[in-house]
Amino acid sequence: MFKRVREHLSLQSSPAAGAGHPAGLLAPEAGCNLFPFEEASFLADPYPHYQRLRAQAPLYRSPHGYWVLARYADVLEALGHERLGNRPSRFSTLHGSKAGRYPCANLAANILPFMDGPEHRAQRGALASLFQRRVRAWAPQLFAFVAEGLAALGEEFEVMGDFATPLARGATRSLLGLPDEARLARWSDHFFYLFTKIPSADLRGEIDSSLSEFRQWGQSLLLESGARGLLRDFQGAIQAGTLTEAVAIDSLLLLYADGVQNVDTGIANALHAFARAPEQWQLLCADEQLLRPAVEECLRFDSPAQFVARTVLEDFEWKGQLLKKDQSVFLLLASANRDEEQFEAPDEFRLERTRGMHLSFGKGRHACLGGNLFELELEAVLAALRKRVFTLQLSSPACWQARSGHRWIESARFRITSRG
Repeated sequence: MFKRVREHLSLQSSPAAGAGHPAGLLAPEAGCNLFPFEEASFLADPYPHYQRLRAQAPLYRSPHGYWVLARYADVLEALGHERLGNRPSRFSTLHGSKAGRYPCANLAANILPFMDGPEHRAQRGALASLFQRRVRAWAPQLFAFVAEGLAALGEEFEVMGDFATPLARGATRSLLGLPDEARLARWSDHFFYLFTKIPSADLRGEIDSSLSEFRQWGQSLLLESGARGLLRDFQGAIQAGTLTEAVAIDSLLLLYADGVQNVDTGIANALHAFARAPEQWQLLCADEQLLRPAVEECLRFDSPAQFVARTVLEDFEWKGQLLKKDQSVFLLLASANRDEEQFEAPDEFRLERTRGMHLSFGKGRHACLGGNLFELELEAVLAALRKRVFTLQLSSPACWQARSGHRWIESARFRITSRG
């Protein structure tokens, strides 16, 4: 699934004073940070920062000591690099040695985004088989959720509260077989802090409490008869011995959180892109064959997941630099998606692209498990909208959530005119 930003950034050592820097690597100037991913200006519009990194410092050592990769070719290589792993480093609250102290670390040890090696291969194989089979069986129901969501819209609507979030929540609960539960929103929100910086011990305590609550709730669901959806599949896998109860419960939270908070914002980001490029909306309305390219371009242009983190597994030299064990490496997926060497006019939203493949879901053994479901839902939304909506406009500017690592719309109002 869409993955995380490590929590231990400030604990890494900074570059030695006076160290040499080969071509393509800049020494951070005093007081200068080319990757200020927690600052308001970056969260509002990260793309100028990415462009500067690609041009001036494609392999960048931040003042805090972590590495940043900005170019498409480098990010693609790093996604499959055998010396870069997913397990939290020893500096992180989520490190396995802390699993007995913190529920967040215990849960992280059970889910795919924080696994490597044989354990990851075995669990991904088991989960992917169950998940993809369930998605195929459930897919026809998706269109009813989309139709219901569109039927409730007036000529003006707030994209998250009125449409994208109710749609994503209803569809994801149906797929997974989860009952309606008010606490799911809080559990999901706290879960996503595993993928970014946890700013305080107090918040970590809240996160641990939420995750423990969800685990108790999930365990009770697994004991009930008459389960539906993926929950029923998990019950069968536990009985067959191919999945443990702990992994099943924690994976349910991963799949729910990702299926709601990355999907609803992905839908909102897509509509935002079309509203700012009305000629592209008219192209899509005129040609149904552009639906699949439209999905791919929406994901490339403004991905909900902006970057992922990897941990250096052992000291090694790469691109003229020594990367040391337990250092963090940020792979800027969204920067790779705007790389001029890979995409023509990358800052333009264009449906009729002839080359280039986005990296929004990663690639290879750690690629997002739910990527195909995300694409299915976005395509269903665009397919239904193009039949009903003639024009799509922003009636108020988008507000973005202050969540590092993600490009999530908090609110945006749209105005539509329907076809006659």
